[in-house]
Amino acid sequence: MIRKTIGILLVAIWATLLPTQSMTQTNEAATSTTVASDPYGRISPRGTVDGYLKAMREADLEKAALFLDTSDLSAADATRSAMRLKQLLDDGGYFFLTDEISSSPEGNLSDEMSADLEEVGALQSGRIQVPLTLQRVAKTDGRFIWLFSQATIAELPALHQIARESLLNKILPDDLKSYHVLTVPIGHWLAMVLVALIGAALGRLLAKALLRAITWVLASKLAGGAPLDVGSILTPLGVVIAVMLYREVVILIGVQVVARGATDWIAVTILWLAVAVLCLKLVDLVADVLRSALQPDQHRSSLAALILLRKMVKAIILAVLTVQVLEILGFDVTTTIAALGIGGLALALGAQKTVENLVGSVNVVADRPVEVGDFCKFGDISGTVEDIGIRSTKIRTPARTIVTVPNGTFASMQIENYAVRDQFLFNPKLSLRCDTSAEQVQRIISDIRSKLATSNNISTGARVNLIALTRTSLDVEIFCYVKAVDYVAFLTAQEKLIFFLLETVSASGSTFAFPPQRVQMSSHTGPQGTVA
Repeated sequence: MIRKTIGILLVAIWATLLPTQSMTQTNEAATSTTVASDPYGRISPRGTVDGYLKAMREADLEKAALFLDTSDLSAADATRSAMRLKQLLDDGGYFFLTDEISSSPEGNLSDEMSADLEEVGALQSGRIQVPLTLQRVAKTDGRFIWLFSQATIAELPALHQIARESLLNKILPDDLKSYHVLTVPIGHWLAMVLVALIGAALGRLLAKALLRAITWVLASKLAGGAPLDVGSILTPLGVVIAVMLYREVVILIGVQVVARGATDWIAVTILWLAVAVLCLKLVDLVADVLRSALQPDQHRSSLAALILLRKMVKAIILAVLTVQVLEILGFDVTTTIAALGIGGLALALGAQKTVENLVGSVNVVADRPVEVGDFCKFGDISGTVEDIGIRSTKIRTPARTIVTVPNGTFASMQIENYAVRDQFLFNPKLSLRCDTSAEQVQRIISDIRSKLATSNNISTGARVNLIALTRTSLDVEIFCYVKAVDYVAFLTAQEKLIFFLLETVSASGSTFAFPPQRVQMSSHTGPQGTVA
């Protein structure tokens, strides 16, 4: 039964390792085109670590020794040191995560070590732990390569003497230790799968417990507000915890470093994807909490800023994720960007409009000429603002169509915002018939003035005046402002005022003047002599 299981797993493990091998070849090919090439890929700390692990997968100790600074050792001692290094890495030692090891030929210049040293992990034996370092060494042809430092190699004999057999090797049956895939016992591959499955289950349970604790702590502080919907972050949080548990446990039980190194990029990629999804979900959760906490008078003024800020934070998260994935795949992002040269300048010029629209969106949100839900007019277009995005603003027209305007253009236009009106102008002109007497006109004006003065929804300063005497009418102008919360309320108030004007003019005995119409009659003789 064990042999059948081993046969099935061989195919699955080999399929898992194929991306690692092809990725290593791609990294070596890409690196050789940018800096002075090294046949073993030792031009960067990441290349040295990957090359050493590749040599150990091939069980080539002589090749593995080429990644150690063994200039003071014999060939036999060099290969012995390469094997001791692997054994110590198998029994509790570890390399840093893939994205934490620099792919730059200069190494990580921002750490606290000297420029020619790079810490890439740690060796542990019993309670003793020493840093695992690389050193940049100059070759006779002027090239620089990274090798495991002489300080690290000097610690190997003492650490090896007190090293103990790993827990995994102690409990594995002989059948699972006798079959090997890439020099690694099949039992170690099975242990990694088992740890991953157990880690996934434990990660989800721990995530549930953690979220319940957080919800309970925040419940009192958010009393009266909307309950927190933390269900969306359960899965990504569980994956993050699972990957972290997996990483620690495979080192603790002593899974061989070759197996760990072959699948490390998978674990790191999953970790970064889960962290990115978790951050995106947290952004949505925080945005929802802030939206529910907005006061009614702050809602419209802050909603647009909140929506734009959420989109910008999400864009930054996705950008960071992209950079990290490129780093995991072995690309030196800094060098790649610097190598763009003129191409980068052309890209910047091509993205000029994008930057302009981004700045325009910030201006629209900061200056707040309009907000989501406002009815506005710009140019010959009018409508209700539905969304203020990173690139454009969407307007719903009265015809129910959507007009999308780039924010760079929208911010530079003259915008008339109808939603911010606190009062509405009521300015009709009454045209009375010319035979209306002076007493009737005075009565009409007096009644209208009295109505406007006693109305609660009419602002002070209203006026009613006889402004013109024409050949066809006596013109009375009404000028006042109506207090209304919105345009619909204004239409209702305006309708009542118009009915009052009709009643007032009718009660005075006068009527409205209508434009005179002239009808000209003409006569002519028809075909039969009749007059039409």
